Amino acid sequence: MANIEIRSVENLAGTGVPYAYAVKAGQWLFLTGHEAFDFATGHAPEVEGHAGFPSFGAPRLKREAEYILKRMRATLAEFGSDFRHSVRVDQYYPVFEAVRAYQLARHGEFGDYIPPSTSVLMERLFKADSSISMSMMAVVPGKDYEIGKLYPKEVPVPIGSFFVPAITCNDFVFVAGQMASDENALDPSVRLPKEVRNWGGPNAVRRQTEFIIKKRLEPALKAGDSSWQSVLKAQIYVPSAADIPDALDVWQQHVEAPCAITAVPTKGFGFIDGVVEINLLALRDGAKRKKEVLKVDLPAMSSYGPCIRAGELPASAPPRPHGVERNLVVTVYDWLSPKYYIHDLIVTDRRKPTVNPDGLIYGAAERGFVGRGYKKVFTDYQTVAEESLAKDEIPPGYRFYVRRYFQLIRPRD
Repeated sequence: MANIEIRSVENLAGTGVPYAYAVKAGQWLFLTGHEAFDFATGHAPEVEGHAGFPSFGAPRLKREAEYILKRMRATLAEFGSDFRHSVRVDQYYPVFEAVRAYQLARHGEFGDYIPPSTSVLMERLFKADSSISMSMMAVVPGKDYEIGKLYPKEVPVPIGSFFVPAITCNDFVFVAGQMASDENALDPSVRLPKEVRNWGGPNAVRRQTEFIIKKRLEPALKAGDSSWQSVLKAQIYVPSAADIPDALDVWQQHVEAPCAITAVPTKGFGFIDGVVEINLLALRDGAKRKKEVLKVDLPAMSSYGPCIRAGELPASAPPRPHGVERNLVVTVYDWLSPKYYIHDLIVTDRRKPTVNPDGLIYGAAERGFVGRGYKKVFTDYQTVAEESLAKDEIPPGYRFYVRRYFQLIRPRD
């Protein structure tokens, strides 16, 4: 197996969660989930500003963007790489105002080469007050890992973004997030008429998905000497989970070759009337590496597409659980408000879902239990919950469950 190096913290933002923020696997570098806070402490004074005067100095959004990019630059340097050897960037924002601040900072750091990029709006990020989350793939410079920039005339780039729409590196093709648009606006052919109900016609998700596949992704693949048979992974963004079936139905009509798929509900896109964005990772036709569809023991409906391998990692298919643990089902819940909430983990058995129906719930709060007695923490959160219930901030249908929840996590002697 290729050499693997990891940069991580044992306790992410003071919690009990170990987190790898950068991994080197062979020549490839993966930097994931970078927000503007120290991974270990959860704080960044240079971003947060003075406690009594937080708006003094550079705008908060600019401080966030520069903090993230400075740390990414330093992390890449540790592995012997830099922004010039990045091959893909993904950005997530809860507010669209953050996009401008981030892109200005990105232009300053990356210079005249910005790799294929995807940016979407999300409801929130890991840290409640974060406005930018960035992930990146890059390579360590070396023979056979040169980056080839592709500018197919059929694949426009939105004004102000200036990223390269597709690149080649080694055996791979990376295609930026594509929408059913040109540089300035949504394509007229996918616009729904406002004067009619569109009875019998495809909805916006279906129209835009088909346009992206035929008019944007196919030309990008062709420019990289690739094709649908060589596609490894597609990331599909849509407005809600209810839109996923329409997008995948259109995808399967046009793309018969198997590939891994991630479908992600998204709050917003670069174009206000856009409702679909798709990026791709593919092999070049005739590549030395071979695309392999893995046979893995996963439950039905646990993924939208097959598991794909293409390259040196992993050297063998990762082992699946074989004992009773393969029947465990873990459910995650978030309760209360954006500032005061708890991530809950409830474990049951898929063979008998009624097992442990009212068992203890264990979780971790965003603001942490570190250094505080559990009874004190429980009292604080229960007080916040009762205040919310009294103010009718929690819908009536959920009040029973909130009270029942606090019964389950109450301190035991």
